[in-house]
Amino acid sequence: MHFTVSTFKALGSKTRINILRSLRSRRMTLSEISILMEMHPSTVQQHIEILQKVGLVSRKDDGYKWKYYFLTKDGEGVFAARDMSLVLPGIVLFAAGAWNLLSSNFFTQKVAAKGTIMRESAIPEAGEFAATPLASEIVSQTGANMDGILLVLAGVLLLTLYLYIRRKK
Repeated sequence: MHFTVSTFKALGSKTRINILRSLRSRRMTLSEISILMEMHPSTVQQHIEILQKVGLVSRKDDGYKWKYYFLTKDGEGVFAARDMSLVLPGIVLFAAGAWNLLSSNFFTQKVAAKGTIMRESAIPEAGEFAATPLASEIVSQTGANMDGILLVLAGVLLLTLYLYIRRKK
Protein backbone atom coordinates (compact mmCIF):
# COMPACT_ATOMS: atom_id res chain seq x y z
CA MET A 1 0.00 0.00 0.00
CA HIS A 2 1.20 3.47 -0.86
CA PHE A 3 0.29 6.06 1.78
CA THR A 4 0.00 9.68 0.69
CA VAL A 5 -0.55 12.83 2.71
CA SER A 6 -4.25 12.71 1.84
CA THR A 7 -4.41 9.09 3.07
CA PHE A 8 -3.01 10.13 6.43
CA LYS A 9 -5.43 13.05 6.58
CA ALA A 10 -8.32 10.67 5.89
CA LEU A 11 -7.11 8.40 8.68
CA GLY A 12 -6.88 11.39 11.04
CA SER A 13 -10.53 11.06 12.03
CA LYS A 14 -11.68 8.62 14.67
CA THR A 15 -15.03 8.29 12.88
CA ARG A 16 -13.35 7.26 9.62
CA ILE A 17 -11.17 4.75 11.45
CA ASN A 18 -14.32 3.27 13.02
CA ILE A 19 -15.99 3.11 9.60
CA LEU A 20 -12.99 1.19 8.27
CA ARG A 21 -13.14 -1.17 11.25
CA SER A 22 -16.83 -1.84 10.69
CA LEU A 23 -16.28 -2.52 6.99
CA ARG A 24 -13.48 -4.89 7.86
CA SER A 25 -15.93 -7.57 8.95
CA ARG A 26 -18.26 -7.33 5.93
CA ARG A 27 -19.65 -4.97 3.31
CA MET A 28 -22.42 -2.66 4.54
CA THR A 29 -24.96 -0.15 3.33
CA LEU A 30 -24.89 3.50 4.32
CA SER A 31 -27.82 3.04 6.68
CA GLU A 32 -26.14 0.06 8.38
CA ILE A 33 -22.98 2.07 8.93
CA SER A 34 -24.90 5.08 10.22
CA ILE A 35 -26.80 2.91 12.71
CA LEU A 36 -23.57 1.30 13.85
CA MET A 37 -21.84 4.69 14.20
CA GLU A 38 -24.93 6.26 15.76
CA MET A 39 -24.67 9.16 13.32
CA HIS A 40 -26.92 10.72 10.71
CA PRO A 41 -26.54 9.08 7.27
CA SER A 42 -25.49 12.37 5.63
CA THR A 43 -22.60 12.74 8.11
CA VAL A 44 -21.49 9.16 7.50
CA GLN A 45 -21.78 9.78 3.73
CA GLN A 46 -19.32 12.70 4.00
CA HIS A 47 -16.80 10.52 5.84
CA ILE A 48 -17.22 7.70 3.32
CA GLU A 49 -16.63 10.09 0.42
CA ILE A 50 -13.30 11.12 1.94
CA LEU A 51 -12.35 7.44 2.34
CA GLN A 52 -13.38 6.78 -1.27
CA LYS A 53 -11.26 9.67 -2.59
CA VAL A 54 -8.10 8.19 -1.08
CA GLY A 55 -9.00 4.69 -2.26
CA LEU A 56 -9.64 2.97 1.07
CA VAL A 57 -13.35 2.31 0.50
CA SER A 58 -15.29 1.48 -2.62
CA ARG A 59 -18.99 1.25 -3.42
CA LYS A 60 -20.66 -1.66 -5.17
CA ASP A 61 -23.70 -0.74 -7.22
CA ASP A 62 -25.52 -3.77 -8.63
CA GLY A 63 -28.34 -1.66 -10.01
CA TYR A 64 -30.56 -2.46 -7.04
CA LYS A 65 -31.86 -0.13 -4.36
CA TRP A 66 -29.02 -0.74 -1.88
CA LYS A 67 -25.44 0.36 -2.49
CA TYR A 68 -22.81 -1.55 -0.53
CA TYR A 69 -19.54 -0.12 0.74
CA PHE A 70 -16.49 -2.31 1.25
CA LEU A 71 -12.77 -2.03 1.92
CA THR A 72 -10.43 -1.95 -1.05
CA LYS A 73 -7.06 -3.73 -0.96
CA ASP A 74 -5.50 -0.52 0.33
CA GLY A 75 -8.23 -0.28 2.96
CA GLU A 76 -7.45 -3.81 4.13
CA GLY A 77 -3.77 -2.90 4.08
CA VAL A 78 -4.35 -0.34 6.81
CA PHE A 79 -4.92 -3.25 9.19
CA ALA A 80 -2.29 -5.61 7.73
CA ALA A 81 0.60 -4.23 9.78
CA ARG A 82 -1.32 -4.79 13.00
CA ASP A 83 -2.06 -8.39 12.04
CA MET A 84 1.59 -9.02 11.24
CA SER A 85 2.51 -7.95 14.76
CA LEU A 86 1.88 -11.55 15.86
CA VAL A 87 3.87 -13.13 13.04
CA LEU A 88 7.28 -11.57 13.65
CA PRO A 89 7.45 -12.33 17.39
CA GLY A 90 6.13 -15.83 16.68
CA ILE A 91 8.87 -16.50 14.15
CA VAL A 92 11.54 -15.02 16.42
CA LEU A 93 10.44 -17.10 19.43
CA PHE A 94 10.23 -20.26 17.34
CA ALA A 95 13.68 -19.67 15.82
CA ALA A 96 15.22 -18.84 19.22
CA GLY A 97 13.74 -21.98 20.74
CA ALA A 98 14.89 -24.14 17.84
CA TRP A 99 18.38 -22.63 18.08
CA ASN A 100 18.41 -23.27 21.82
CA LEU A 101 17.41 -26.90 21.33
CA LEU A 102 19.85 -27.50 18.50
CA SER A 103 22.76 -25.79 20.24
CA SER A 104 22.16 -27.62 23.52
CA ASN A 105 22.02 -30.93 21.66
CA PHE A 106 25.17 -29.93 19.78
CA PHE A 107 26.88 -29.16 23.09
CA THR A 108 25.76 -32.50 24.51
CA GLN A 109 27.18 -34.33 21.50
CA LYS A 110 30.51 -32.45 21.84
CA VAL A 111 30.75 -33.49 25.50
CA ALA A 112 29.95 -37.08 24.57
CA ALA A 113 32.56 -37.05 21.80
CA LYS A 114 35.29 -35.87 24.21
CA GLY A 115 34.34 -38.51 26.74
CA THR A 116 32.26 -38.35 29.84
CA ILE A 117 33.63 -36.80 32.98
CA MET A 118 34.80 -39.54 35.29
CA ARG A 119 33.97 -39.65 38.97
CA GLU A 120 33.88 -42.28 41.66
CA SER A 121 30.95 -44.64 41.58
CA ALA A 122 28.18 -44.15 44.09
CA ILE A 123 28.68 -47.75 45.14
CA PRO A 124 31.77 -47.89 47.35
CA GLU A 125 32.14 -51.67 46.93
CA ALA A 126 32.73 -51.30 43.23
CA GLY A 127 36.02 -49.60 43.91
CA GLU A 128 36.24 -48.44 40.32
CA PHE A 129 35.45 -45.35 38.36
CA ALA A 130 32.15 -45.24 36.54
CA ALA A 131 31.57 -43.19 33.41
CA THR A 132 28.52 -41.20 34.48
CA PRO A 133 27.82 -37.55 33.82
CA LEU A 134 27.81 -35.17 36.74
CA ALA A 135 24.41 -34.11 38.04
CA SER A 136 25.14 -30.45 37.26
CA GLU A 137 25.68 -31.36 33.58
CA ILE A 138 22.35 -33.17 33.40
CA VAL A 139 20.49 -30.29 35.05
CA SER A 140 22.07 -27.66 32.79
CA GLN A 141 21.28 -29.67 29.65
CA THR A 142 17.70 -30.31 30.78
CA GLY A 143 17.19 -26.63 31.64
CA ALA A 144 18.48 -25.54 28.23
CA ASN A 145 16.18 -28.02 26.54
CA MET A 146 13.19 -26.85 28.59
CA ASP A 147 13.87 -23.21 27.69
CA GLY A 148 14.07 -24.16 24.03
CA ILE A 149 10.86 -26.16 24.20
CA LEU A 150 9.02 -23.26 25.88
CA LEU A 151 10.28 -20.79 23.27
CA VAL A 152 9.21 -23.06 20.41
CA LEU A 153 5.77 -23.53 22.01
CA ALA A 154 5.34 -19.78 22.51
CA GLY A 155 6.26 -19.17 18.86
CA VAL A 156 3.85 -21.83 17.64
CA LEU A 157 1.13 -20.39 19.88
CA LEU A 158 1.55 -16.87 18.44
CA LEU A 159 1.57 -18.15 14.86
CA THR A 160 -1.53 -20.26 15.54
CA LEU A 161 -3.26 -17.24 17.09
CA TYR A 162 -2.41 -15.19 13.99
CA LEU A 163 -3.87 -17.87 11.69
CA TYR A 164 -6.98 -18.16 13.88
CA ILE A 165 -7.59 -14.40 13.80
CA ARG A 166 -6.95 -14.24 10.07
CA ARG A 167 -9.30 -17.16 9.37
CA LYS A 168 -12.02 -15.61 11.52
CA LYS A 169 -12.13 -12.55 9.27
